[in-house]
Amino acid sequence: MTSEHVAAVAKVFDSLAGDYDRMGFDFFVPLAQGLVDALDPRPGEVCADLGCGPGTATAMLARRVAPQGRVTGVDISTAMIDRARSECGAGESSLDTVTFVQGDAQQPDLPEGSHDLVASALVLFFLPDPQAALSHWVRLLKPGGRLGISTFGPAGEGWDALSALLRPWMPAADPKAAELSSLFGSDEQLERAFQRAGATTVSTSHRRISLPFDGVPAWERFSRSVGQRAAWMRLSPDELSQVRSAAEQVLAQHGPDAYWQDVRYTIGHRPPASTDN
Repeated sequence: MTSEHVAAVAKVFDSLAGDYDRMGFDFFVPLAQGLVDALDPRPGEVCADLGCGPGTATAMLARRVAPQGRVTGVDISTAMIDRARSECGAGESSLDTVTFVQGDAQQPDLPEGSHDLVASALVLFFLPDPQAALSHWVRLLKPGGRLGISTFGPAGEGWDALSALLRPWMPAADPKAAELSSLFGSDEQLERAFQRAGATTVSTSHRRISLPFDGVPAWERFSRSVGQRAAWMRLSPDELSQVRSAAEQVLAQHGPDAYWQDVRYTIGHRPPASTDN
C-alpha cells in the first residue's frame, strides 16, 4: 500500500478497535465461522489470517489446528492487534498457537510457500491492488494449500438504502461500492481473479446474515462499529442530522425482512508442485 492509504485505513480501524463486533447482535462471528468452515482447517496446519481485526476468525482457526498447528494474524491497525492479543491471550481463552503482528495485509512479511491455509475476511476491497494481493496470497501457500476470503454479495433493499445514505462520505475503498466493480461484481468475476492469481479448483458459497435494526440508533451503532465509521467521521453536524432523518424514512418504508447481507466465500487452491507455475 502507499503510505497515505496505509495511514487512512489504519486511522479508521484504530478508531474502530474498541467498538468493532460489539453492536448488540451477531454479525462478524457467523461471518467468520462461515469462512473457517469453508476452509476446513485441520489439526497441525500452518495458517495466516490477513487483516485479522480483533482476531475473531484467527481464534477459530487456532482452535481447529491445535495443538501442533500455528496461526499468524496480521493487521495494519495497531489498536486492532492489541485487542486481538488481549482477547486471544487472556485466562482460559489463551491460545498459544497464535501470533499477532502489525503489518500490511496486501503484502504481509510472511515466508512464501509455507502455509497450508490463508484466510482473509472482508479485507480485499480495502486494498489498493486486490489482484496483486491475491497473487501474493497464493504464493504464501504450500502446494495444494487453500486460500479463502469473504466479500459482500447482494444485500436486502433496506440495508442497501441505508448504506447509500453514507456513500457520499465514504472513502474510495468503500466495500459496498466495491460490489459493483469488475472484480467484486459477481461470483464468477471473483473466481476469475483467483484464477489469474494462480489458484485452481476455485469455488464459491454464500451465507445470509440478518441485520435486526429496530430503529435509527441501532443502525447508527452498527454502522459506526464497521468500516462505515469513516463516513460518520466526515459528517458535519448539519449533515449528521440530515442522514439520521433520511434513515428514519428508510426504516419506515421497509419491513424487517429487508435488512440482510449476503456474504460470499471464495476458496481456491495453490496447484500441486508438479503443475505449479
